[in-house]
Amino acid sequence: MLNVKYLQKYRDDTNERNALCDAAIHARFNTLILPLDLDDSFRLRCSGEI
Repeated sequence: MLNVKYLQKYRDDTNERNALCDAAIHARFNTLILPLDLDDSFRLRCSGEI
């Protein structure tokens, strides 16, 4: 499964990002954190693959 998040808090707040990634990994989701403008200014990834 693929999940994409655009909220700035996941980029700026390490605790929020870690909680999101922990939940994604537990649910076996691959999660991307992307900018809302989709301008490739950043891309963060949490992998739920085992």
